[in-house]
Amino acid sequence: MRYIIHIGTNKTGTSTLQHYLGTYREELLKRGIWYPNIGQHRYAHHDFALAIKKDEFAEHDVDPEILHKAPSGVDTIILSSEAFHTVQSVEKIARWIPLDQATIVLYLREHVSYLASWYQQSAQQRTITCSFPEFAEMYGKTFTELIDRWRPFCGDRIKLRPYDRALLRDHDIVSDFFDTAFASPPPVKREFKDKNPSISGNLLFLKLVLNHMLTPEENESVVEELSALANLDERFGGKLPVSEREARRITRTFADDRKRLKKEFGIAFTPPRDGQAGHPVPDLATLQDDVQRILSASKDRGFSLYGILKEKRALLFPQER
Repeated sequence: MRYIIHIGTNKTGTSTLQHYLGTYREELLKRGIWYPNIGQHRYAHHDFALAIKKDEFAEHDVDPEILHKAPSGVDTIILSSEAFHTVQSVEKIARWIPLDQATIVLYLREHVSYLASWYQQSAQQRTITCSFPEFAEMYGKTFTELIDRWRPFCGDRIKLRPYDRALLRDHDIVSDFFDTAFASPPPVKREFKDKNPSISGNLLFLKLVLNHMLTPEENESVVEELSALANLDERFGGKLPVSEREARRITRTFADDRKRLKKEFGIAFTPPRDGQAGHPVPDLATLQDDVQRILSASKDRGFSLYGILKEKRALLFPQER
């Protein structure tokens, strides 16, 4: 049996790839490729990875023995979760997955772009309130650190790919993954757009403000709604602006990591030392109109965000008596 383990990293098209693998699960199975259902997530194996990480399989409703029950005709098992790369003791993964039979697929992204996109995701999915420079300063790990954890178990069976749309096979993460893992195109053409787009502009600013007040339940209820609202205007999505000063600071911080990636693994990143362009967060010239637009769209679509915004506004700005 061959195993292919896609371990991330996050913000490298992982949601799109996992959506493809989960959506076309039956079609893949007909070709001897099994993408098993493990845990609560339909498309990804986050629960499996977290159960391994915490040694808590019952808590995550995961039965690791399912991997020993592959359907007839299966010769390849694919597992995918960016949570795998957060497991510090790879030995824990080796207890359940025979890494000596596994190909590990790992996508890496240029550091400035990676941290900026990760910040956008964190602000959308969690209740962080810090600025991007503060967020970037807290991140101290390197990609080579991650690679060094896996290499003793996988050797040259860890396949490293730079995540840059211009360099991906057919400029597509799904095509690139199948080319890397199988040396062939995807067996089924995907019929959906990229998943988990980053929010930016005044939509991101609004979420950062709300993060000071949201309960965990409220936060969870609006995550997917924000992704839908990003389609209201191109300014509500896309890249986060990063100043020249901050880009240069991050570039200096990860200089040794870039050198090792290039020398040892042939991955060369060109950092944007002049900064990264993006939609202002906030854009004060359009803030009032944008908030009203987001409010109206949320009301029309029956989003929970509408009620939350109205409630928080009333708390902050009570009517004069």
